[in-house]
Amino acid sequence: MSVKVPFLHLKVIEDKAELVIQEYNLKFPDAKITEPPVPIENIIEALFELYLEIDNLRKKLGNTDVLGALFRKDRKISIDESVVEQEGRYHYTCAHELGHWVLHRDYLNYNENQLTFFDNFAQPSIICRSSMYKEPVERQADKFAANLLMPKKMICKYIHEKFGSIDDFRRHYNKNPAILNNIVFQMKNLFRVSKQAMRIRIEELKLLKNSSQISFL
Repeated sequence: MSVKVPFLHLKVIEDKAELVIQEYNLKFPDAKITEPPVPIENIIEALFELYLEIDNLRKKLGNTDVLGALFRKDRKISIDESVVEQEGRYHYTCAHELGHWVLHRDYLNYNENQLTFFDNFAQPSIICRSSMYKEPVERQADKFAANLLMPKKMICKYIHEKFGSIDDFRRHYNKNPAILNNIVFQMKNLFRVSKQAMRIRIEELKLLKNSSQISFL
């Protein structure tokens, strides 16, 4: 079933992700998030008090490409066990499901046409699959995950510390494009995301002049 949600500007999603980190830092001042990686599991369990579980969702739900699911009434995020073996994908899936909780639960609460789907005890509120068409509800959760796990400030800080400035980074890249592959690899390890997610994030932040011409191996 398609879950319809209102349009959200990218800046709104970015602000909501940043607010999550701010709230976590206020609640846990001794464990402030100032450097990567962002502790997504702690955010889910300690800040939002949601239950995070690993399960064989593919078998349980009868879908071979399920990555994660949100159970609203149970306040539970469930991640398929196949994803756990890939650290970057696991963290991103956790953040994606949290994105549904942060961005969509209130809207769906008030949409009477979707109450049966969203509040069903036996079924997840939202099921996320690897092969599913990226509807707005999924694209929004993806953007939230990217902003939460790879905050713009942290990425820019890393580049400034390594190269001096964004312009210096671009000059280095123009002289030696292989530098970009190396920096993406280093950053994906630091932020504990996949190489693809880090590549896309760098392009989204417009840190490259001609990102469409970049080749990532």
